[in-house]
Amino acid sequence: MYSLLDVLIYLSPYRDYAGTFGPVKSTLLSFLVISIAYLVGYGMFLRRNHFIVDGRLVVITGGSQGMGKAMAIDLSKRGANIVIVARDKSKLKAAAKEIENARRSDQQTVRFVSADLTSAKEAQRALDECGGIPDVLLCCAGMSNPQLFIDQETDVFDWSMKMNYFTALYITHATWKLMAKNPLPKDSPPRHIMFVSSFCGFITFAGYSSYSPTKAALRSLADTLRQEGMIYNIKVHCSFPSTIYTPGFEQEQLIKPDLTKELEGSDAGQTAEQVSKAVLKGLDSGEFLITTELFGNMARNSMKGLSPRNNVLVDTVLGVLGGIIWPFVRFDFDRKVKRYATMEMQKRSKQE
Repeated sequence: MYSLLDVLIYLSPYRDYAGTFGPVKSTLLSFLVISIAYLVGYGMFLRRNHFIVDGRLVVITGGSQGMGKAMAIDLSKRGANIVIVARDKSKLKAAAKEIENARRSDQQTVRFVSADLTSAKEAQRALDECGGIPDVLLCCAGMSNPQLFIDQETDVFDWSMKMNYFTALYITHATWKLMAKNPLPKDSPPRHIMFVSSFCGFITFAGYSSYSPTKAALRSLADTLRQEGMIYNIKVHCSFPSTIYTPGFEQEQLIKPDLTKELEGSDAGQTAEQVSKAVLKGLDSGEFLITTELFGNMARNSMKGLSPRNNVLVDTVLGVLGGIIWPFVRFDFDRKVKRYATMEMQKRSKQE
């Protein structure tokens, strides 16, 4: 009975050694050969740029500030034609100026569209005003209003779903139909759609009951459309940034509960520019679930389900580490919540 290794050796110039290895050594060496072959092949896959934007039309929602604007600037430097979509015209004009200044060529176009993407009709209008069929759609619009569940007004849940989920869903649905009706030639690079979820789409905290579910919904939508995109040569991605230092983050800090701040701890956070570069690196590598820092990567590996891996060996190691670390993190979170509950009870007792 010949092993896989014996067959491989027989087909090589060293066929005289076929059948000379015992079953254990043969199995181990076969695994080694397959691993090396995989790494070589995967390395070639990673070296290829999977995100071609030069001369292509890129539409970015939430592109007037924060991560969206940072990505627009970086993609303008790569030669893309940019359309940014948001509500505030004054912010759009200012952002468009910065994006124009970053262009690699004067032939590139930079446009902006003011629209409320929480409306399906407005999303369709915004798409109609983009000046063509998008090659890339980046859904970066979103906001957070952190409060403890008991203190949160019910209309905020509706608002959060509109701002974080439907702003992405409506523009994607309209774009999807347009892309499907106008397929690219077979030799053209694929089109891309990326959703922006959050670290909270993987692991959430007290205070984010109106936010985290909307971000988890985006991840689920991305998982669904990743498969459907194969029909139309549309590559779907979902990114999971952690804390981003933006004007929106500063507003969140003003209303964020003390418990939420304590659970988040000394999260160093990232600038919008750092997040943009990390996300673009993931897009260049062809990643489906894209994270921007180590803990996000560990969370992804603990929550990936049937989603494609980015790197089998690295993901396996991080998955094992996550299995060891996350129980301790959960214990620490629960301890802080119980301590907070005790302090709140003491406060109420004094008030009574």
